[in-house]
Amino acid sequence: MRAEGTVARPIIAFACVAVFAIAWVGACQDSAGPTPPIPPSPPPPPPPSGLIVSNPIAVGVVASGTGAGAFASAAAAAAVDSIAYVSLTPGSVVGGARATIRRIGSAGSFEIAVFDGGFDPVSVIGRSGDSIEVAIKEVGGATIRTIGLRVAAMRAPVVVRTQPPPRKRDHPLNAAIVVVFDEPIAGSSESPGSVRLLRGQTEVSGSARFLDPSLDANHVSMAFVPDAPLAAGVTYKLVVTTQIRDLTGDALAMPDTVEFTTGASVIGPPASIQTSPDSSLLLYGVGATDQVTVTVRDAAGNQLVDQPVTWSSSDSSGLAVSPSGRLTALALGFYTVTASVGGGGPTDFLFVGVIAPPLPPASVKAYPDSATLLPQTRILLGAFFQDAQGNYLGGNSFTWRSTSVGVATVDSAGWVTAVSPGTAGIIATGAGLSDTATVTVTETVRFQSVSAGPVLTCAVSTAGAAYCWPYFTAGQTGSVGYTVPQTGPGLITAGLVFATVDAGGTGDLNDHACGVTNGAEVYCWGQNGYGQLGNGATNSIAWTPTLVGGLSFSSVSAGGLHTCGVTTGGAAYCWGDNSSRQLGGYSTGFGVPVAVLGGLTFVSVSAGAHHTCGVTNSGAAYCWGDDSAGQLGDGDSTSHLSPVAVQGGLTFASVSAGFDHTCGLTTGGVAYCWGRNDGGALGDGTTTPAFVRTPVAVSGRLTFKSLSAGFGLTCGVTNPGTAYCWGEGWLTPTVVPGNLTFAMISAGGQLCGVTASNLAYCWRMTDMPVKVLGQP
Repeated sequence: MRAEGTVARPIIAFACVAVFAIAWVGACQDSAGPTPPIPPSPPPPPPPSGLIVSNPIAVGVVASGTGAGAFASAAAAAAVDSIAYVSLTPGSVVGGARATIRRIGSAGSFEIAVFDGGFDPVSVIGRSGDSIEVAIKEVGGATIRTIGLRVAAMRAPVVVRTQPPPRKRDHPLNAAIVVVFDEPIAGSSESPGSVRLLRGQTEVSGSARFLDPSLDANHVSMAFVPDAPLAAGVTYKLVVTTQIRDLTGDALAMPDTVEFTTGASVIGPPASIQTSPDSSLLLYGVGATDQVTVTVRDAAGNQLVDQPVTWSSSDSSGLAVSPSGRLTALALGFYTVTASVGGGGPTDFLFVGVIAPPLPPASVKAYPDSATLLPQTRILLGAFFQDAQGNYLGGNSFTWRSTSVGVATVDSAGWVTAVSPGTAGIIATGAGLSDTATVTVTETVRFQSVSAGPVLTCAVSTAGAAYCWPYFTAGQTGSVGYTVPQTGPGLITAGLVFATVDAGGTGDLNDHACGVTNGAEVYCWGQNGYGQLGNGATNSIAWTPTLVGGLSFSSVSAGGLHTCGVTTGGAAYCWGDNSSRQLGGYSTGFGVPVAVLGGLTFVSVSAGAHHTCGVTNSGAAYCWGDDSAGQLGDGDSTSHLSPVAVQGGLTFASVSAGFDHTCGLTTGGVAYCWGRNDGGALGDGTTTPAFVRTPVAVSGRLTFKSLSAGFGLTCGVTNPGTAYCWGEGWLTPTVVPGNLTFAMISAGGQLCGVTASNLAYCWRMTDMPVKVLGQP
C-alpha cells in the first residue's frame, strides 16, 4: 500500500496477534447471517472521484490472470467464488489517516493506511449486489467520514490515481510515471501504446510495463518508463488509452489524460515501504493462499518502481512466502511477514494468523424471507449456506423453483417475476438443503406524487402507501430498507399512511428518504452516516422507517446529507450534516432536529445538496449554507450560517434547492432561478456568467404551478399540465415529449412525474417518459 512513515511499525507480541485473530473470525463468518446485499448504483463517469468498487472478479480469473493464486483461501472459507477491489481516489477525504473497510453483512473488517486522502485497491470478498462500507479516521482515531458503494455486476476499469498526479509542477526527471487501476489489468495491456507520454505533440520514447512482481503481483499498477531522463521545466502529457483491459477483457471506461510539469530534481533512495494489507491478515486452513503487495517511496513521496523487495516469514515451516509476496499456509499459528528493500533499507511487517476453516454447510437461508411485489415487477432473491452454529458461509450455487407459477415465476439466477395477485413460495436449493421465501403479489397501484433523488426515487400512492426504487430501475426498499435488486417500485413498511415522501442523498451509499404521515409525523429511512434520519444516531442504517420524534410537521425535504422540515406552527428545523452550514445557525451537525435560527415563520423549506432555502408566510425567500455558486441568491459568494434574504423583492409561493442552484415560483406563477448556470440550469437562455448570484427570470413567459431544481437541470409544470425542463445544455424551457398531462414533476438523478390520471413516469433529459412498472 502507501507509505505511512519512514520506519516500519515495531513487532508486537503474539499475545496481541491472537486478539486480532479472534476479532477477524467474523470477517467471513457471521453469527446471524449477513444483511442482504444492497442493489448496485450506476457507475460514475470517469475520471472517478471518491470511493470505487470494482465489479466482482472470479477467484480463478484473478489467479490465472496475474499468476498470483490470490485470495483463494478467503473466498473458499466464505464459500464464495469472487472478490471485488476497493479503492479511494486521492484527496477524497482530507485529513484521513486510516480506513476501516467492511462488507455490509459481515461482522469482520480490516484497516489500511490512507495516503494523501485516498488508498490504492485492496481486495474484499464480494459478489454482485453486496455493499462495501469504508470509514475514514483521522490521526486521533475519530471517524471523519463514512462512505460506501454497492458491487455492480458489470463495471469497466478506471484509473484510481497517477504518479505524478494531475498538474504536478516538480516531477523528478528520472522517475517513472505510475498508473494505478481499480482492478487487476490483463497481461496483454503491457503493450506499446497502451500508456503513452507526449511532449506537446511529440511522442516520448519509453515502455509501459507492470511493476516488479515483488511489488505488485496483482497487476493493478503499470509504469511508463522513459528511455531517457525527461527535460527540466517542461510540461508533459500522460495518456492512458483504452488498450488497457481487465482480466475479463473489458476496456478502460475511457481514455485518461494527465498533464504534469517536470522540476529539476531526481528521485532519491528508498525511504519508506508499506505492505497491503498493512497490519494484519487472516488465512483459513492449511493450504490457504493470499497475495500481499507493497509500495516503496523515496523521502519526497515519489513511488519507486525499480526497487524490488525481499519477502521473508518468521517461520517458513508454518507460513511460506514467495519472492512475489504470495503467502501459503502450512500450519495453524501466528506469523510475521517481513518486506524489506536492500540491506539495511526500510522494512515493513505484516502479522498473519492461520486458523481452522469454518464448519461445513448445515442449512440454506433465502433472503429476503418475504417480499411484496406489484404486478410486472421483478426482484432478485439470494441465498447462502449456514453452518450448524448459524454462521454465514456464503455460496451462490442454488437452484430456484416457484410453488405457484401463476402468481410468480423464478429463473435460474433467482430473479422472481410477479405475474398476478396471490402468494407463491420461492424455494432455493443447494447441496441437498432448501429454504423458502414467500412472495406476495398485490394489485396494481396509482400514485399521487413522486420525488426523484440522485439515485433513489420514491412515490406516494393514492392510498398513502410509500414506494421507492433506485435509479436505472434496479433495486427496491421493501420491508427491510435497501435489500436486493428489483425492477419497479418496492413497498416501504406497511402500516404508515404518508401525505408526502421526499428522496435525498448523494448517490454513493448515502441515499435516504423521509416522509410526512397524515398524522403530521416524519419518518426517515436509509443511510444515516451524518444523522440525516433525525433519530439521534449517526454512522448507521435504518432498514425501516424511523420516527423523527418530538415535533409535528407539515412538510419535510431530504437534501444531500441533511434533512429539513417545517412544523405545523411554521418553524423550520434541520438535522444531519452541517459541513456547509446548511442547518441554519450552527457550526456542527446534529442527529436530531434543531431549530433554524432567525425566528422566521416558514410555509415550506427545500434542502439542497449543501444549502437550504425556504419561503416565509409573507412570501419572502431565505437561503442559508453554501454559496460558492451563488445559490443563496443574496448577491455575494459568502456562505451563510443562518438565513439571508434572496434579493430582488419578489414574492414567492415556493422555492426548490438543487445541487448548486435554486429556483423559485412567484405567487403569479413566474419562475426565477439563481446559482450555477454553466449548463443552462437557470433557463434564461445563457450560460454566462457561470455563477448568477441574484434571481433571473426563466425564459419563455410561461406560468408554472410547480417547479423542481435538480442536479444541473430544472423542470416545471404549467397550469395546463405541460412539463418543461432545462439545463444540461438546454438553455431555455423545453417541452417534455410524450403529450402527457402532468400534475407534478421532480428533477433528480432521473426525471419523474405524476400525470393527472395518477400514473408515474420516469425518464432522462429529452428522452421519452416511460411508465413506472406496477401500474394499470
